[in-house]
Amino acid sequence: MIELKYIGFLLHAYQPPWQFLEVIKRIVEECYLPQFEFFSKIKTNFTVNINYSLLEQLKSYGYGDLLERIREAVDKGSIEITGTAAYHPILPLIPAKEIRRQIWLNEKGVAQILERDLGKGFFPPELAYSSRILPFVRKNYSWIITEDVPYGLVYGSVPYNFIPAQDGFAIFLRSSLWSRKIALEKFGNRKATASEIVNWLSQDLENWFKGKDGYVILAMDIETFGHHISEYRSFLPEFVRAISSKKKMKLVKVSELLDLFPLKETVVPPGSWSTSPHDFWRKEYFPLWKSRTNKAHRLLWKLVELALSSLGENNQQIRELMDKSLNSCQFWWLSSYHWNPKIALMNVPALLKIIKEAGSSLKFQQAQEIVDKLKRITNLK
Repeated sequence: MIELKYIGFLLHAYQPPWQFLEVIKRIVEECYLPQFEFFSKIKTNFTVNINYSLLEQLKSYGYGDLLERIREAVDKGSIEITGTAAYHPILPLIPAKEIRRQIWLNEKGVAQILERDLGKGFFPPELAYSSRILPFVRKNYSWIITEDVPYGLVYGSVPYNFIPAQDGFAIFLRSSLWSRKIALEKFGNRKATASEIVNWLSQDLENWFKGKDGYVILAMDIETFGHHISEYRSFLPEFVRAISSKKKMKLVKVSELLDLFPLKETVVPPGSWSTSPHDFWRKEYFPLWKSRTNKAHRLLWKLVELALSSLGENNQQIRELMDKSLNSCQFWWLSSYHWNPKIALMNVPALLKIIKEAGSSLKFQQAQEIVDKLKRITNLK
């Protein structure tokens, strides 16, 4: 019997709700249109996460042709679409009520715009996982995915022939090693071709699986293919052809792995696809968004929490403003690795508006004091 190496490939499509139109246009042309055109024409097996935040903008900016390509890809069975949080918050860091609402908003938004059902899986933004989000996910989904680095640090290795589970709920792990090789590594002074990647991957899995059936999950931003890396515009079609040429390799949707491998009850540690071993052992599970040593993070979270505590449920416009104001990007741009306060604080006026609308002069004064401190430590006027 020939042992099989199953490859799950998950692509993440997201833009923050405040993204500039010229950036959206460029990404659509360089990435979204060619990739979803491919999915709509040729039968493939990819898993795709598309946040409502992006779909909302594509509809608003008149990209009906792209939305139709996405629908066609779903109808053809080329892609399954995961659930997620509408405006890309770091779910383990926000209140339970907001976790529930963000998941519901995404389900509602996808149904309105794509008019298609979501698949079995759930993609937490930034693969940011902790067990506290499971009760909100397992109600409508069969699996969630996170990074394999924390798991490997705790257990010494990562699974390839079983699926970790908590109370019977599947928790898939992205291969950090192979996802990063595709997105970041070079052969000499050039990027590897899809065929080279598949040959390299095949040999590595041969050594890892040792003659048994096994699986690996690749997951990365879809913008990698054509936008972030221009020479990767045709990578996915070439990857599919290269996989098809291998007798022992098979590309499958992540959900299909549920029927191929057993669940095993295992505690999966918290983390994200940006959590380093150093971060993990310091218990800084989400340092790009909430670091104990980052004063700007602390102040911005205080402002967000003040806005949440000021929220009036009867004002729909303000409620929607709060939904968008939980996006992860503002904190990401305040991390030491990506420091750009000008972009990070673009959302501050929205937070101030939410607090001002509540009518409490004391809270608004507190908010202004927080903003003044933020501007001082970030050197913004």
